[in-house]
Amino acid sequence: MTFSLMVNPEDEIHISQTGKIVRVLEHYRQAHINKPRHDEATAVTIIRRALKRAQQLHGFDNDTDQQALALDCLRLHPELDMHPRMKILLSPREREPDTDYAICTGALSDRDWQQLCHDLNTEETNASASDARSPV
Repeated sequence: MTFSLMVNPEDEIHISQTGKIVRVLEHYRQAHINKPRHDEATAVTIIRRALKRAQQLHGFDNDTDQQALALDCLRLHPELDMHPRMKILLSPREREPDTDYAICTGALSDRDWQQLCHDLNTEETNASASDARSPV
């Protein structure tokens, strides 16, 4: 008698990402032992989305690159890689083939990272204010 699991493609992706998600969560917890953190459900959602963008949008096939981006999204801003400057740095068309995430972002200073987050937070605030003014 044979037994078959009927797994849809989306579930298959989630299953294949489980190890990566766990590793990113472990690094995040270790780095933020005594600091405020996202709750587990929020963290997993941020990681899952970042892993997907790392591979599909930015072309990172290496687990290390995907996890590094996901960790930065978790630590700094959920959509860090969607900032226009980051899109250019991470673009498969703008970088040499096989250039890893660390090299793409290695020249960014602490001030640069802060500015990226500030820009994204300002953009979100402006979008929220615009939505609040729009008639329903």
